[in-house]
Amino acid sequence: MACREQGVRKEAGPANTAAHVMDNEPYPAVHEFAAQAFFRAVSPGSDSVSEHFYTDANDANRMYHIRAGRIFSKRDTAAFRLHTENDTTIIATLYSYQEGFWKETDTIAMHIYRFSPSDLRISYADHDFDGYTDVFINCYTSMGLAQGFGYLLTYSPAERALVLHPETIAIPDLEIDKAARMLVSKTTDRQSTKWMIRYYKWVHDSLQLHSEKTIPIRH
Repeated sequence: MACREQGVRKEAGPANTAAHVMDNEPYPAVHEFAAQAFFRAVSPGSDSVSEHFYTDANDANRMYHIRAGRIFSKRDTAAFRLHTENDTTIIATLYSYQEGFWKETDTIAMHIYRFSPSDLRISYADHDFDGYTDVFINCYTSMGLAQGFGYLLTYSPAERALVLHPETIAIPDLEIDKAARMLVSKTTDRQSTKWMIRYYKWVHDSLQLHSEKTIPIRH
């Protein structure tokens, strides 16, 4: 992974560091509110999370999301940016606030079949049960059964990086079962006659099928 410092001097204030880190933003229209998100995340006494979402009314393929603050843990200040490069590629970028300035610490490109703003949902929760918040990006919904599919990015605090789990793009309707410490996929067949429930467990940082069962649906 590439780790690139933004070149901001340590004595620069939060507003300046925020402005500088936004110089490489892909969409000029988002520059102002994105810079505000970085600024608010490091404002004195701030313990809040700033989140912004942008879509272009003239181009359905253009999407931009940023969330900044203590979004992965209560100790670290970070920012997560997601944007579309084109209709089949989305880019996730992670920033870390260290010693008075922002650093871009990770960038991940993810392939999707075709971007649709109506299908996109971004959720933040602990998916691997390590006490740190992760990011799930629902990228699209299948036709007919209306099943959601997406990518899971887990947070690695030691490296200040995101870990992509590409296997999740093939698992529909993924949910968290905290009690069992597993992820669960619950879907129906095309005739809606039974539930198909699959339980996934973490094995060496990979999500693997643990067990499955079917339950008849009573109408």
